Amino acid sequence: MISYRKIYKEKTYFYIKNHYIIINYSVDCMKQQRNEQQSSTDILLGIIISHLREHHNLSPETIQQFLAQKDDPRIPLSIFSVRLSCFETIVKYLIENKRMKVKEIASELERQPSTIYTTYQHARKKEPAPFLSSNPLPSFPLLILKDRDKPVLEAIVVHLKEEQHLSFIEISGHLCRSHSTIWITYKRHTKRKNPQAKAVHGKKQRI
Repeated sequence: MISYRKIYKEKTYFYIKNHYIIINYSVDCMKQQRNEQQSSTDILLGIIISHLREHHNLSPETIQQFLAQKDDPRIPLSIFSVRLSCFETIVKYLIENKRMKVKEIASELERQPSTIYTTYQHARKKEPAPFLSSNPLPSFPLLILKDRDKPVLEAIVVHLKEEQHLSFIEISGHLCRSHSTIWITYKRHTKRKNPQAKAVHGKKQRI
């Protein structure tokens, strides 16, 4: 059989330890017979792991933890606007851009399918045009919204502030919300997280 050669050129984005790592790589894959073909995915994965270990001094354990999180969808900040709420924006993006089903989104976010469906219908009426997510960075993982104790906006703000170390002004610009809204949202989180500090502050005011 005639063998043939394919050159795979790829770019991938990694988010590790609050930093994005962009890897450009190419794979020279020689294919001969079908029963001897090696999965191109395995080849690419090997190159990526080698790059992370050699150029970024990451341990095998860190790489394994990262790869385990890689399947979790990420939400780009470039899709947010003043026309839609944060939750409407996310649901619309997952359905239209990521091609996820309503039941799948409901399972990921631990919401009722009816809630996801109704949210999407409202979002589509407000913003019929699809999102043009040309810039995937910066972004946040969908899993941060699973905590039902936090409102959606609060979960996003807390993650961007504490994990990605963005300023209130930067968060305000990305989410298309006022600076005061972002500040108040984060302060509510800190007060709820540390109620003792709130009580002490209240006593001082009375004095």
